[in-house]
Amino acid sequence: MQLAKLSQQKAAVQKPEQIISALPGVLPLPIPLPLWQKAPVQDAAQADQRTAGAVGSLPIPAPSAKVTIPAEELKPMYDFAVDCKGCQLRLATAQADLKDEQTKTKALGRERDDALRAVQGDRL
Repeated sequence: MQLAKLSQQKAAVQKPEQIISALPGVLPLPIPLPLWQKAPVQDAAQADQRTAGAVGSLPIPAPSAKVTIPAEELKPMYDFAVDCKGCQLRLATAQADLKDEQTKTKALGRERDDALRAVQGDRL
């Protein structure tokens, strides 16, 4: 039931704005992701000036640098986070099932041991 709800949630969230608002519910981040808008480049000369200093070496971002996530990457990231939640639910269910099976196995082992003792007691 919870897995079906997660699948519906994943299908319902499609647009970047929806993803940004829904992402904290499935992927706990210390600071929410802002929705960045690309500023249009004024002209090609400005774009060339910005990239000229980075040719041959990559600039090292400052510790407080902002990270921009392309809109195309938001949906796969959100889907992965929802799938992760689903895996966590399945893992919790499997662990509970394992505990139940271990308890049943112990009980059956005790019953078997008691039956063996009873049979051996009849022989004496």
